[in-house]
Amino acid sequence: MYRLVELIFLAAVVLFAITDVFVPLVTDSKLFPTFRRKKVVDVPKPDNSTLEAKIDVAKAKVAEVKEVQKEVQKEFEKTKDLKDKSDNLMK
Repeated sequence: MYRLVELIFLAAVVLFAITDVFVPLVTDSKLFPTFRRKKVVDVPKPDNSTLEAKIDVAKAKVAEVKEVQKEVQKEFEKTKDLKDKSDNLMK
């Protein structure tokens, strides 16, 4: 039984060496392709050929940026309040 497990393990190591080391060396590709992440296929965006469509997309992005700025400002104010409280505790 031990010999069978040893042969299976040896076969797995040889198969791994051939597929992930020797073949990429011969074909001049990157080593260890088994462990590389696969590229995500990008979905093509709809064509906004009209000026109005582009303006609508830009307005939506501006609104999103403004919302994020408001959230950041709120967090900044909270941080300033906490800093003031901690400074008062140190006195």
